[in-house]
Amino acid sequence: MRAASQSALLVVAGSAMSRNAAYTTVEGAGPALVLVHGVAGSRRVWDLVVPDLRRDHCVVRTDLLGYGRSPAPKGVYTVGAHLDAIRRGLDGAGVPRPVVLVGLSMGGTLVLEYARRWPEEVRSVVVVGLPWYPDDAAARSELRQDPWVRQAIDHPRLAALWVTPLWAAGRSVPGLAGAFSSIYTPAMARDALRVPYRVFASTVHHVMIGHRPEPALAATSGMERLFLHGEEDRWTPADRVAALVSGAARTTVERYSGVGHNLAVLAPARVAASVRRFAAGAAPGAGAQGSLVAPSVALGDPPPCR
Repeated sequence: MRAASQSALLVVAGSAMSRNAAYTTVEGAGPALVLVHGVAGSRRVWDLVVPDLRRDHCVVRTDLLGYGRSPAPKGVYTVGAHLDAIRRGLDGAGVPRPVVLVGLSMGGTLVLEYARRWPEEVRSVVVVGLPWYPDDAAARSELRQDPWVRQAIDHPRLAALWVTPLWAAGRSVPGLAGAFSSIYTPAMARDALRVPYRVFASTVHHVMIGHRPEPALAATSGMERLFLHGEEDRWTPADRVAALVSGAARTTVERYSGVGHNLAVLAPARVAASVRRFAAGAAPGAGAQGSLVAPSVALGDPPPCR
């Protein structure tokens, strides 16, 4: 594989391989970091973090199934559906394993479950702003603070009638996308609005509410893990997450004072520094056996991940 410049970019569209493969981009060179976004966003939510990470890493970003530029097949958007799409996207991009998985918000739930299912493919895990709730009722109650999630929980069918055209207008009307988020850049907001409402609502119900992360937390307790959490996070208090993972010998919790939930947007330089520092010192995760090279489609020589 020939050397690639830091600015080299490989793009793998799911439709080129399978309709259930996640749209995946690869840039930079070095050890692989796989970045997974949350329920309200796309791979663009990492835009402010990536420039620092790609200085010495191969940075892989995926759009979750149905989000961004990934295909949006009909069906139920479960944890398994999202993980299978991510894995197919990594295979198609020729990303070798094991990798460091980095998940934002709901993406943290997904990367933990990925590590539970395929531990040999994971070197270590970084979870940024884990949304954890004691039970389904607590999840429904606390998630209602987000207006879009509240509609998906309380009025799913009615919301489908007005949210869909509203999001379409946000994508297409110049200057309107910024009104949908107070923290996203216009480019982030426009890309986040690509998700069909049916995909968003199904993901809320089957991943944010219906999936329990405790088995994955227990199964990955022997891996190197880093949890980053804002002290002002209103989705899940930092104390709750710290208590949840306390006692795990290879787990570190970093709490960011004065910052809320979406650390990738609110504190990108700090997140990049934390991830780079952690990735440099993390040992291979439980089950990792050297380098497992994923099959690659014929798309030329991608930037080297290792």
